[in-house]
Amino acid sequence: MSTDKNSEPTTIYKLDKGAVKDEWNGMPSDDIDPKLKRGSWALAWSRFIYSQFFNNQCYTTWDKLNTYRLLRLYGAGKQPIEFYMDTLLGPKSDKNNVNENGTRKGYYNVNWDIWSPCPKYKRIVIGRFESQDHSLSANAIDPISGAEREQKMYKAWADSLFAKQEAEVKKMVGLRDAQRVKYLPESLEELQMYSEMGGFKMGKEIDMEKALDYTDYISKEKRLRRRLLGDFFDINIAAAQDYFDPIDKKIKYRYIDPEYSIFDYSKENDFNDMRFWATQRLMSIKQVRIESGIPEEKLRTLALTFANVFGNPDGNYINRYSFYQYKNKDGVYVYDTYKLPIWVSEWKSVDRKYRTTRETPMGKLTFEQGGKDYGKVWDTDKRKTEIGESQNVYTANWIMGSEYVFGDGQLDLVPRDAKKNVNMTAHVYALDGPSIVEGIKENLDQIQITKLKLQNELAESAPNGIKVEFGALSNISIGGKDMKPLDVLKLYHQRGDIIYKLTDHAGKLKTYGNPIEPIKGGIGLERLEEFTKLFEMNFQMISEACGIDRTSAASQKPGEPVSATETKFAVASTTDALQPMYSGFMDIRESAARNAAYRIQTIVKYIPAAYNVYYPILGQATMQELKLSKDDSDYGIKIEALPTEQEKADARNAAQEALKPGKDGENISFGEYLLITQMVNMGQIKQAVAVLNFRLNKRKKENLQLQQQNMQLNAQTAQETEKVKIAGEIQKIKAKAIEERKTAVLVALIQKDAANDEHTQKLQQMLVANILDGSDEQQPTQQPNAPQSAPQTAAA
Repeated sequence: MSTDKNSEPTTIYKLDKGAVKDEWNGMPSDDIDPKLKRGSWALAWSRFIYSQFFNNQCYTTWDKLNTYRLLRLYGAGKQPIEFYMDTLLGPKSDKNNVNENGTRKGYYNVNWDIWSPCPKYKRIVIGRFESQDHSLSANAIDPISGAEREQKMYKAWADSLFAKQEAEVKKMVGLRDAQRVKYLPESLEELQMYSEMGGFKMGKEIDMEKALDYTDYISKEKRLRRRLLGDFFDINIAAAQDYFDPIDKKIKYRYIDPEYSIFDYSKENDFNDMRFWATQRLMSIKQVRIESGIPEEKLRTLALTFANVFGNPDGNYINRYSFYQYKNKDGVYVYDTYKLPIWVSEWKSVDRKYRTTRETPMGKLTFEQGGKDYGKVWDTDKRKTEIGESQNVYTANWIMGSEYVFGDGQLDLVPRDAKKNVNMTAHVYALDGPSIVEGIKENLDQIQITKLKLQNELAESAPNGIKVEFGALSNISIGGKDMKPLDVLKLYHQRGDIIYKLTDHAGKLKTYGNPIEPIKGGIGLERLEEFTKLFEMNFQMISEACGIDRTSAASQKPGEPVSATETKFAVASTTDALQPMYSGFMDIRESAARNAAYRIQTIVKYIPAAYNVYYPILGQATMQELKLSKDDSDYGIKIEALPTEQEKADARNAAQEALKPGKDGENISFGEYLLITQMVNMGQIKQAVAVLNFRLNKRKKENLQLQQQNMQLNAQTAQETEKVKIAGEIQKIKAKAIEERKTAVLVALIQKDAANDEHTQKLQQMLVANILDGSDEQQPTQQPNAPQSAPQTAAA
């Protein structure tokens, strides 16, 4: 039965070798009656999975076990010192390198303790993402939920179209709008944009996010995050599991240790196509007794089998109580605290059901085949068989090396995707290439060896001393008292004074320099610089290999100033280099959350105790909806960064600045400002910024269009004004011309004598009259019936 079940007693099985053939060599067959997929079949699967691990036929293999352990020791700065002893002193197998008591020869003055920078780099990696807080966004992606979201979206559009009429109606009937500012899109484009950014959250999506946040809380998500990131740093693979806790009836997450786990081989980084997996857990004899019901004699045998391992006492401790039925004075079995290695396995299996329909005198009769008839197929006129297939997940707890399994059977609460493919409870992710520790392992070795060599040379180097000319300090007498050379040296060390003789015993002057000269000790500046360069080179190679620059590691060279800008770029580049690790963690978390979303819906619907647990979290309305719904919603889970207080403050400041007119006159209204700040306070930074930018861009376009319209109108007005002005000028010119002509005629008439000819006088009178009243603006070019001299007279 499933480890998730809690309604039936568990059952144990011994291996029936006739039930499953070659259980160690091949994968057990799926084509057996699903009712028989327990016991021997489950034991065969458990052994098959372990055989794949032992024979290096899966991703995590027996050969990788020591590699994982060694890399983790390097990551913790606790790698074995034997490697360095063999490198510097020679292998221990060589008797010439070992003393009679078994100790190594040489390097007696060296402290062999490991000095490694690796734990610091590991803390930097984990700390880089420790302060980044994220939330899970649950978006229902099934067709029914999609239709509900679309309905909510167009409801907002309808409210936007009829907002003015609605406000007038409410005013007429005396209703007041709610204090909360309501989001109303201004166009279909904005509506679609806001919807795509998750602006129209349904109630059940919000409630599921609360449930997933609660799952993170009870699962200690931050501690789980640290362990997963640590595994990526050390061994490049990490895993977690979602499970149903039968005690408190909650869905939780727990850590899976890859070192003690088996994962099927997969070409995918997220192992989404693996067929099986298993992990080793230690369970006490007492716990195994409760869950399995194995006979006491067999439990005692298992305890003796695993004595002296897994922290268990030796077998003599148990045998000492044989005369007391292996119980202490309190009546408790003395081996109850012994731990047994349990391989908890999961695997996918295809279940086939054969349904046969038979014609009978009473009509058609359909039955499901089982027992000896399982697998038979009929295709006759009176009897036809249909075969149905479904994929399920099975599980078993196998006591390693024994013939016992318990808690075996089909796994309950298995999430399925849209295509009805089942998901196992393990969530695994492996990064490409070597891990960070594997990439810098050689440099860590070089740093440790350099440190040991430096230590040895410092220990063996001579201290600072003096060189003494002994003859110059001999035969010295002061005040009738002889001074020996050692007395002179004592005076030199105490007061720095030197007393010596320049002549020999015969009084001849000697030619020599200072009788006492200092001698400089230590390993020497040149040798020290060599060690320093070795350290610097290896630290630089570590920075290049793992992507953590020296500035972020706070180990830049002394005296080299680093600007704030350089530090900012250094931290950013470090984060970019480590991003694949965090992406792997988020993939595990998203996958686990998708399973949890499905399982939460299931347990609150079918397990009354779980309903009571989640009732205060999800609320009455959502609980009723989940309990009464026929189909569970399929949730797409995304991890989104929670906005910091600084980001919220920046968004509020941007909204406040947007109240002021921009360079093109664009701004938002006070109502829009309240809407945007309300969205910011609710954590909807992306939606708020999108609405703000959309409204500002829309105002900008509207202002530009208005400016263009005003320019066109001004141009038209200017053209009309110019036309009127030109017409007026033309009229003035015409009037001036007429006045000038009238004046010229009057002057001519005054100055000219009257014509002798009566006919000419009449013509002149008619011409003057026409000019004066403006009816004829042009003079006639010819005067009919007039004498040739008349025009000349008039012209004169």
